[in-house]
Amino acid sequence: MKTKTIGQLCRRAMEGWVASLPQELQQPVTDDLILTGGSIASLFLGEPVNDWDVYFRSRATARAVAEHYVGLFVATPPPALEGNPLLKQVQVVDRGDRVAVMVKSAGILTEHSGDGSYHYFEALTDSEPDQAEQYVQVIFGGADGRTGYAADKDYWPAIITGNAITLLRQNRKLTPVQLILRFSGDPAEIHRNFDWCHVTNYWTFQDGLVTNAPALECLLARELRYVGSQYPLAALLRSYKFVQRGFTRPHAGHLLVLSLQLARLDWDDPAVWEEQLTGVDFAYFREII
Repeated sequence: MKTKTIGQLCRRAMEGWVASLPQELQQPVTDDLILTGGSIASLFLGEPVNDWDVYFRSRATARAVAEHYVGLFVATPPPALEGNPLLKQVQVVDRGDRVAVMVKSAGILTEHSGDGSYHYFEALTDSEPDQAEQYVQVIFGGADGRTGYAADKDYWPAIITGNAITLLRQNRKLTPVQLILRFSGDPAEIHRNFDWCHVTNYWTFQDGLVTNAPALECLLARELRYVGSQYPLAALLRSYKFVQRGFTRPHAGHLLVLSLQLARLDWDDPAVWEEQLTGVDFAYFREII
């Protein structure tokens, strides 16, 4: 596909999303939005776009957008989550280097806990297994909580993780938008956290489509060139997906670098597992589960 056509498609997709935002958010998002990742690579290759990955130059804009969609989700939750006290615990926080969505870990006081003890969601797996299973199905996009839910809404927050918010479009009929909260900054800074070279072209309202020679070379040759990542486990899983789509297997040297990065992580720390399995994209975590 020609670069002019790709730029037009990116603009049309982003203008549609921005127009759905509250008026006070539209200009900051227009100024800060960076569209990059697999969507542009797919357009160059003539393949369907799975989702539009959106990043932000400033954490302030990322936080404002995250608070908007967390508010929508809490105000109109899926039927299976209505009345669930965990919803009141969801909040957007600034962790200094990034914006994140989290559930407060202080626990939830219930009317049945007269001794003042806290009632944690994890305890449901023993005391109320059906309720726990239903909650997990909804959070992971299971059918029980999604059938017909918000079917008449567009750009609706369907999946919220610490690193990203996925907006479904007209009950999954149109390409979703994924808002990445984990990284912010200019394109060069964001791409320092990427894994494979061919996904580093980008688009903004100010500059239009911006390409770079290494990324285009990798697309033309369908070459997997590893450029490093904070999420080497997610990068490894992504490599299998790209190979299935016709890319060459990663060079041995690239796999060695990836393996060394994996070896440096503390796999005895559950927080490392959570961070690495989730990466910036909920889909990889869901595949593992």
